[in-house]
Amino acid sequence: MTTTSPGRSAATTLTVPAFLRGETVDAHLLPFAGRGQDAGFLAPDPFTVLGRLPLGDPDRMRDLYALTTEDVIDCLAALGPRLALSENALLQEALAHAADWSDLTPDVLRGCYERLPEFFAADAVREIAERAVGTAALDGWAQVRTTDGWRASVRAMGSRAVHIIAGNSPEIAALTIIRNAVTRGDAIIKSPSNDPLTALAIARTLAETAPDHPLTRHLAVAYWKGGDERIERALYRPENVEKIVAWGGFASVRHVTRYIQPGLELLSLDPKLSATVIGPEAFASPDAMARTARLAAVDVGALNQLGCFNARVIYAVTGRDEAGLRRAGEWAELLHQEVQRLPGHLSSRAKRFDPDLRAGLLALRAAPDWYRVIGGRADEGAVIVSRTGDPVAFHTSLSGRVANVVPVDAPEDAVRAMTSATQTVGVYPDSLKERLRDLVPLHGVQRLVSLGHATRFRPELPQDAMEPLRRMVKWIVDETYDEPAHGAPSACPVARLTAAFDHHDPEFTPEVARQVHQALREQGRVARTEAYGGAWVLSRYADVLRALTEDSTFSSGSGIFFPRAEGTPRFAPLEYDPPEHTFFRALMRPAFVRAQVTRLAPRVREVVSGLVAPLVSRGGGDLVRELCTPLPLVVLGLAVGFTEEAQRRLRDLTRNMWARMPKDGSAAGFWPQMEELLQEEIRRARERDGGDFLARLVRAERAGRPLTDAELRVMLVGFAVGGHQTTLNALAHLLWTLARDRELQLRLRHRPELMPAAAEEALRLWTPADHSTRVTTREVEIGGVTIPAGDRVILLTGAANRDPAVFPAPEEFRLDRPPNLHLTFGRGIHFCVGAPLARLEFRLVLEELARHAPYALTADPTRFYENGRHLALDGLEVRFGS
Repeated sequence: MTTTSPGRSAATTLTVPAFLRGETVDAHLLPFAGRGQDAGFLAPDPFTVLGRLPLGDPDRMRDLYALTTEDVIDCLAALGPRLALSENALLQEALAHAADWSDLTPDVLRGCYERLPEFFAADAVREIAERAVGTAALDGWAQVRTTDGWRASVRAMGSRAVHIIAGNSPEIAALTIIRNAVTRGDAIIKSPSNDPLTALAIARTLAETAPDHPLTRHLAVAYWKGGDERIERALYRPENVEKIVAWGGFASVRHVTRYIQPGLELLSLDPKLSATVIGPEAFASPDAMARTARLAAVDVGALNQLGCFNARVIYAVTGRDEAGLRRAGEWAELLHQEVQRLPGHLSSRAKRFDPDLRAGLLALRAAPDWYRVIGGRADEGAVIVSRTGDPVAFHTSLSGRVANVVPVDAPEDAVRAMTSATQTVGVYPDSLKERLRDLVPLHGVQRLVSLGHATRFRPELPQDAMEPLRRMVKWIVDETYDEPAHGAPSACPVARLTAAFDHHDPEFTPEVARQVHQALREQGRVARTEAYGGAWVLSRYADVLRALTEDSTFSSGSGIFFPRAEGTPRFAPLEYDPPEHTFFRALMRPAFVRAQVTRLAPRVREVVSGLVAPLVSRGGGDLVRELCTPLPLVVLGLAVGFTEEAQRRLRDLTRNMWARMPKDGSAAGFWPQMEELLQEEIRRARERDGGDFLARLVRAERAGRPLTDAELRVMLVGFAVGGHQTTLNALAHLLWTLARDRELQLRLRHRPELMPAAAEEALRLWTPADHSTRVTTREVEIGGVTIPAGDRVILLTGAANRDPAVFPAPEEFRLDRPPNLHLTFGRGIHFCVGAPLARLEFRLVLEELARHAPYALTADPTRFYENGRHLALDGLEVRFGS
């Protein structure tokens, strides 16, 4: 079909259909002009599809809320490979026409399209979900940990939203679709006139990949001209839309601000300007100047300087004397050369060079006493060196790979020129960031980044000084206040939980638990709770030790977790009694015998050094996320033979399991995904010829027959769950203790032989697994209380480890506590097989950290119980140095 757009004489043959929740619609076409009156296109009359754009009945979002994060990840991960440019005709069409509208050149555009599948990779989406919102609140009601007598749960629920996206990069369309999927939103994407095809192509590919998936049913893409009141007056109503997410600043939202009202929120991602601060180290030698010029060139030239994060003004700490101005000029020449050398898929000569900017460069050349202009005579990009100490008057309009180098005497001189319109500041060296990061936010700066990485956008991190995904969802709160009986004040959580112990109660926080443990120890040897069908509670050291060692009376065979979702597998060998326990333990133990641990020690030391080094080089970071979490998983891979892919997924899968195990009616919400992962590891191990432990384990036999997959899985889940959860949490609390006590750190540095004692004391004081349960096989009497056969017994290991009858001054962290006979690793036949490996990890971490500057907390972490059992930290931000 051919027609002519209003105000244009060129023929229009391109059709841009609408995508309406799985259906492609190309009827009732009207002509529209492209951006800047370039090649236009045909699209459905917006008024004819208006009735199908909003979702209508909010009840229809139930299918979205039933999705888990892993469901979303699976769908997007399946979509990603189908977005390969070489295979996707729809994206090829988008690229072919994008050159007509975009300010980017075809080579740069091609590079953007070729990167699209990376955005949809499982790990990338999982990182966005976890860091930008939190899977606990996305997948269900997350309990709020409080201690003041009330209970609450929160949930992040998707919104009905219109996304007004920008067309300066096709990656924005991909990011919008991913964000909507992660938040389980119902999205109407208004395509931009300078890129009407990319979001449409991704949506249509999604429909081909998952035709009846909720993510497909809750996605619409259409084009209408901004400000069309026929459409917007009818669409932008709270009964249709709850949020409007607009990229591109005031130009993209001026038509919608009139519709904002209670129930309809505007989330604006407006364009900003970015800068660079380069310290004197960059100019200390020719090599340093060359290296920093190469890094700065990327920040200037990537995406042809069209992004908010591209550098415009570069503050160079060379000094403003003649020698400093000369160094700045020499470095500016190198920068111009490096910008010209950038590869074509990353940067190129501007497609449409701003004529006003060209005139400005010409004017500056006429004032050599004040400015020096390097390059720019052929619109290839230029570097302006200010000799005045200030940016050029038109620095906010710099584009087309034109940068302004401003020599300054100190980094603080650069900061004073920044405003709330400054988005990103690239910094060299990294140590300078620590000097500036508490200062620049006062002037409005929103992001600091290593030089050369300003254009590396991380969608899981805050953007424009906010967290967009947390604003895209609706945060729903469920609060519960217990009414006092007969007008009496409600019982405090300690008294209530002592009288009726419940480790899954939202008020069972670590501080409350410590007080409950003490009260239970003091009131008697055996307590009773009716929670979850009832159980007896042991809290004194002697009684817990007895239950751990008398395995014939206190059975683990029915599981140690309480309550337990139906269908949850047992974890070998911990949840088996002899003879099955004996069989499984004999097969699993060789991975952790002392000889094997000794053999692994050099490799574990390398892993520890590799994790600590970047933390130290940056001057600090999150020890939980960057050290305590990855270390046990990598070491587990070394000891057992789990693949790197399995190591990456195990943490998320186990967290999902702990979150669901106590409350789900069945294990369907977590076990199938874990089972699939373990089964894949079994398959890969059978295909390997190597001599790693797992490859040998899958070839083991039982009574002359090969092990079944079911037998292998219960052992692997034992490795996977027990091999990192407790080690992670124990190590985190050990480092938390040291980060709060500089004198203790120094003592260990001077006397490294005390490091094992420090680890054991942390294991005692901060017991990583607060309790386990057993079931009596016969009637048993403890402290005058008769416990019948077949009853469940809760063993409060955390309480036993603070029993003053065994540990004098039990609340103190003491290195001179001989002997430290804590029960953290258990006793008897169920003593932790991985204890030698865990102790090795603790020792090597302490030794490696002792090689560097002391570290201290920069923020107090939150301590909480995961699954009511695992004592955890939500992070551990520290700073190295004095």
